[in-house]
Amino acid sequence: MKYPAVLTGLFLLLAHCLYAGNPAPPSRDTSSVTTAIKLAHFYERSNLDSFTWYARNAYDLATRTHDRQGVADAGILLGNYHAGIGDYTQGIQDYQQAISIYDSLQQPSNAAWTYDQLAQLYKFLSGPNNTEQFIDRGIGYSYTAFDIYEKVKDTAGMIVSLNEAGILCRDKSNLPGKQHYIDTAFALYNKALLLYQLSGQGATTVPKLYNNISQVYMEDKHRPRIALSWLARAVALNEADHNPVGLTYNYNSIAQAWLQLGHIDSSLLYARKMLTLSRGLKLPVRTYESYQELYLAFNAGHRPDSALKYFILATSLNDSLTNLDKTKEVLYLQEKYEDVKKELDIHQLSEENVSKSKQIVLLTILTVFLVLLAAAFTYLIQRLRTQKQQISDQRQRLEVMLRELHHRVKNNLQIVSSLLSLQSYKSDNQDTVAILQESQQRVQAMSLIHQRLYKQGALSTVNIREFLEDLTASLLASYGYDKGNFDLRIEVSSEHLDIDHALPIGLIVNELVTNAFKYAYHGISQPSLSISLLQGNTDIVLCIRDNGVGMNEEQWSKGEESFGKQLIVALCHQLRARQQLTAGHGTGFIITIPRTAA
Repeated sequence: MKYPAVLTGLFLLLAHCLYAGNPAPPSRDTSSVTTAIKLAHFYERSNLDSFTWYARNAYDLATRTHDRQGVADAGILLGNYHAGIGDYTQGIQDYQQAISIYDSLQQPSNAAWTYDQLAQLYKFLSGPNNTEQFIDRGIGYSYTAFDIYEKVKDTAGMIVSLNEAGILCRDKSNLPGKQHYIDTAFALYNKALLLYQLSGQGATTVPKLYNNISQVYMEDKHRPRIALSWLARAVALNEADHNPVGLTYNYNSIAQAWLQLGHIDSSLLYARKMLTLSRGLKLPVRTYESYQELYLAFNAGHRPDSALKYFILATSLNDSLTNLDKTKEVLYLQEKYEDVKKELDIHQLSEENVSKSKQIVLLTILTVFLVLLAAAFTYLIQRLRTQKQQISDQRQRLEVMLRELHHRVKNNLQIVSSLLSLQSYKSDNQDTVAILQESQQRVQAMSLIHQRLYKQGALSTVNIREFLEDLTASLLASYGYDKGNFDLRIEVSSEHLDIDHALPIGLIVNELVTNAFKYAYHGISQPSLSISLLQGNTDIVLCIRDNGVGMNEEQWSKGEESFGKQLIVALCHQLRARQQLTAGHGTGFIITIPRTAA
């Protein structure tokens, strides 16, 4: 199975000999340029010196022979080189020249590919501080590339652009107030992976997607073991493809995952593997991130000497990549500080010779100032007390208004429920009657929430136990079940629940319990239903189980899309909840809701 790789190596070796012994003729024959570009690609992942040599020679040859295609192709390679060593200005110029040529040659896919390289360069340029203006510029370039690929129906290119946009959105999520961008990044990665699964195109981007998805599981979902499973797949693909550059990213992520799990030795092992590959490939950006990972691992392992060593190495290398101008500015400011400091020392010496009479004057002024300050504080305290009383009065008025609002909402919902009930009596169509009755039950479920908010003292929390008891009692009566012959169990860990969670949870319970009463108990002599709502520090877990005829996961997922099911799915999406269905001796629904979702 390895013969194709051997033949490729022999072809490239023969091309190397032909290229070295035959300089390009002064005609428009582009064969030498093409050969040099192929050799540059061959060495791009393994030997930076050879890669650079062939890329530069391809560019020079193409320029001399007026081969515009060759100039653009070689220019991208040089742009990759300059971006990798931190010469971002030259890299941008290389890419922009290539885009201009591709546009004139009407090669949209090649132009889109170059836009993706520009997006990656701006990711490097944003540095460890994630400079927002550079990240936004990179996101714009990746979306431009995606639009071009989509127009020409280049699925593999679309996958590359989605991956690049996801990387930049994940970087932006680390900025204050931008945390929601991690959801955008995760959606972009999954969209790219779905395109690959549907088309089979873009396989070379798949290990990058696996690596990037693993980072979301670490940084946002805090599930490093799941991240490691994704990374194992990425490593396998990169090893099979002999891609050491890709492996540096995988080792970096693996080191982070082991660090999250507290396995310091494993984290150090993969950080050192990353450093060895990065140094061998002469990639300063990857080397910097290796230093950074080693610093974090040693610091977590309480080895301050080693941590300090790699912190200094990372800081020094980062300065050389992105902060040369800032370093000059700091040196200039430091010189100015030394001059000012000398002037202050001279001034301080002169102040020591001030007469005692002047000191008395200064003390007098200070005393007057303190008296005035005390008077000002007294005034401020009095003003604060007045404002506090005003705020208290306003709060009481707002509570009265809010209580009245809940009362009016409850009344309006009851009116809607009555209208639905009247309408159901006027209809002869049983399906219409059923729909109206179910709608009436949903309205009543919401009305119960507002009724409790109106009657109880707290205006933002609901007694969820009483609400569930009232709701299930109403549904039992609606569907003709005798409470005495029905085993109903309600378990609540904490009786009070905030309104933001109570309303959607109430609607979910209404739909699932209604579904059980309608379909679960046909032929069941002793029906039972259990509802539990357990509130933890991070999650709220809702569990509803019946002993009915049962429904499995396939029936739930492939069944007819009823309004009730659509409502449950929509409410779970709103709460960012995870659904789980269990079958066997009836049907159980487990819905896990993060507390921070609502």
